[in-house]
Amino acid sequence: MSDCIREQCCLLIGDSLTQFGMEKDGWVHSMTRLYSAKLDVISRGVSGYNTSMVLHPANKGIFFPSHVLCCDESRPGPMFVVVWLGANDAAFKETCPGQHIPLDKFKENMTHIIDELTKKYAVDHKRIILVTPPPVGDKMYTEYCKKEHDSAVQRSSERTAKYAAIVRDLAKAREFNLFDAWEEIQKLRKAMKDDQVYVDGLHLTLLSQKIILRGLRKVLHKMGVDWDSLPFFLPNWRDAKAIE
Repeated sequence: MSDCIREQCCLLIGDSLTQFGMEKDGWVHSMTRLYSAKLDVISRGVSGYNTSMVLHPANKGIFFPSHVLCCDESRPGPMFVVVWLGANDAAFKETCPGQHIPLDKFKENMTHIIDELTKKYAVDHKRIILVTPPPVGDKMYTEYCKKEHDSAVQRSSERTAKYAAIVRDLAKAREFNLFDAWEEIQKLRKAMKDDQVYVDGLHLTLLSQKIILRGLRKVLHKMGVDWDSLPFFLPNWRDAKAIE
């Protein structure tokens, strides 16, 4: 039974955009509900974390759980892995040095994360989805920083765009699946006010999270592993096979 469940799971690696997605009707919460009895959704989203923190030896066991990722011929590992990082790495060094990661180091870290999955755990590159960090609602986020933290602004869309570009380039170079959250949230911002898109200029409203889930579903559908494509773990209880 454990091998069966291990095969029928997925792993989400991220920061607060993933952690807060566990809140009611958030994108992770909704994904877990939609995959119920078909796929175990294992979320490793931790607020405030950047790529260096994910790769820290003390944290690797959390973000890269061996009981999920270890695979061989009889245990093919997770159905898919989503990696959504960069929002914290893109913080300004001057105002948020604890989270800031330089662009070249971010690219290096993302490469190490990818290698950890594909080389150490032999996850097929076709099962990996890279997600770009979304844009910042600059005006709203600036006001939030001043009001809630009495601090100077810590992020900007202009800077985060550079980190999103690195994720796109890595996906293209290594032939990974890509969901461009940056582009999708930008489209939403053109149609709606920022207070409909963001909670605070950085974190996403439930409306925006629906866009995230919808975009991921399109990628998952192409991979043949969206929730409507998968069978249940076990046969229907009315089926005689369930009690044989």
